[in-house]
Amino acid sequence: MVDASLQSSLEEIEKRLQKRKLNVDEAERQRLGRDRSEIGRKIITLFVASVLIVLIAIVALAGLNLTIWKEATEKLITLLSSVVLPVVTLVIGYYFGSEQQGNGPR
Repeated sequence: MVDASLQSSLEEIEKRLQKRKLNVDEAERQRLGRDRSEIGRKIITLFVASVLIVLIAIVALAGLNLTIWKEATEKLITLLSSVVLPVVTLVIGYYFGSEQQGNGPR
């Protein structure tokens, strides 16, 4: 009799532990989703801000009627496309690519 009640108590504890583990796993998935969203927003904001800064610099250089504005414009666009854009694509590809595979970054 004692064994049966002990066994049922153990089974009840195991069920509770499994339920709690599922809740923890779900909370972890939600946290990772929020983190991905926040990182994605920050990276896109960085990219948009960089593009705007380059555009403002180009307009300012053209407005000053400097003879070097064409060369400066090319350098700014090259900087934007060779430094910022690869970082943006790398981060977005890593976070959202791993989300589709189902085993996000740990």
